[in-house]
Amino acid sequence: MKLLKALHANRGVLSAPSLSAPYLQETLPVATLLRQAMALSQRLPPPTSPRPIAFVAHRGLDYVRAQWAIWLANHIAVPLATHSAPPELHHILQDSGASHVIGHPLMDTASLPVPTIAYATTHEAAEDDLLERLDAAAADDAMLLYTSGTTGAPKGVLATHDSLFAQVQDVIRAWEMSDIDRVLHFLPLHHTHGIVNNLLAPLAAGAHVDGLAKASPNDIWHRLSDPATAPSVLMAVPSIYMLLLETLDAMDASSRAKALAGVRQLRLAISGSMACPVSILERWKTISDGHMLLERYGMTECGMALGNPLHGDRHIGYVGQPFPSIRARLAPETSELQVQGPTLFKEYWKRPVETKKEWTDDGWFKTGDIAEYNASIESYRIVGRASVDIIKSAGYKISALDVEQAVMEHPQIMECAVYGVADDTWGQIVTLVARPSDAISDVAKLSPPLDAFLSARLASYKRPRIVHLVPAIPKNAMGKINKKELPALFDKA
Repeated sequence: MKLLKALHANRGVLSAPSLSAPYLQETLPVATLLRQAMALSQRLPPPTSPRPIAFVAHRGLDYVRAQWAIWLANHIAVPLATHSAPPELHHILQDSGASHVIGHPLMDTASLPVPTIAYATTHEAAEDDLLERLDAAAADDAMLLYTSGTTGAPKGVLATHDSLFAQVQDVIRAWEMSDIDRVLHFLPLHHTHGIVNNLLAPLAAGAHVDGLAKASPNDIWHRLSDPATAPSVLMAVPSIYMLLLETLDAMDASSRAKALAGVRQLRLAISGSMACPVSILERWKTISDGHMLLERYGMTECGMALGNPLHGDRHIGYVGQPFPSIRARLAPETSELQVQGPTLFKEYWKRPVETKKEWTDDGWFKTGDIAEYNASIESYRIVGRASVDIIKSAGYKISALDVEQAVMEHPQIMECAVYGVADDTWGQIVTLVARPSDAISDVAKLSPPLDAFLSARLASYKRPRIVHLVPAIPKNAMGKINKKELPALFDKA
């Protein structure tokens, strides 16, 4: 239980809204939360028979109580998304074989097909009992995270205690997290970004993690603008940064001045989970007096793999070098990024054939992402997913990310996604879904005209031949656009 020991030793602090009274902020030291988790663990099945146990909790103290209780009881933690529809929850519970679900009394868990264990947050185990358990031998398996579906049907990714600890240590080392940091948290807690980067790593470094009830731009700006609550580290996805910039533009002069002061005192702002548009990177650099968002690359299967440097130059469009414990290489011929290191997952749950297929014979994990390495700046660049972001049209291989980057330079395009639509003649047709500004619904009304604008930036074969202007582009819980779903939504035959 290296991770729980590190959490206990470094004495981090967690603040979060109360579930029963969201306007109240609860704050507890990690040591107290661990004793409460120990008390809850004693209500779980005996630790002699490790099994998956699911838990559903809002972003807050109950989340870590449940997660840590499951680990202290020697079981596998399976976090469930609070917003998931019943069929999605049932799929995870059935696929994982979870024996129980830990749920808050104020949350509806009655419809779930497994027994529910209610939280008991007021009890604390004795410190000696906790220390004895932390020193006891632990099972290898720690957590099952279900992928967001961007690579097919959701499947469980099994992390071990050792791999989670390695992920946490890599984040702490790469971003120099310490007990003087205050980290704002509003990311989903059923994905690596929210669990490891934004919660466990800062707590294990002794930092203060300040949770928000939701990813509200106004609430984020409120925290940033108040010197008493201003974070030193901010982590978000590009869509959140885009909303923050839009909200900033709508502020009055006084509020804007306070917000800008908050941005400029950040020591680190990180963007991940998808490529950040150049327009957002450049705008954030302007409002932060030269602070470039730190882009990094990771996956559920390996945690953080690549990252731009904390100190030194960060290059737009690049995701930097391997994290401290990671080795990376590009496969010959395909240029697929492959990684190796102690952070890697153990297996896809109950899928031995699929697990074996994703590893090379010499022990490297196939990320499924096509990449390039620029030796002059010693940095990797992600070209795109082999199956989603590489469009094959008229014999050309086209990077959807390159097209998106060019489209996002248009002054009236706020957000976009590029993908391929099957075509008998061309193989695939480059297709664009875009959210424009000013409620524009007709591509002919874009100024300057889109095709003319892109002709100066892209070869003719790269330019979108099908364009959909929409008021919103569907996303999953992590703020990612699932490109596999877009043809069915916008390009029905």
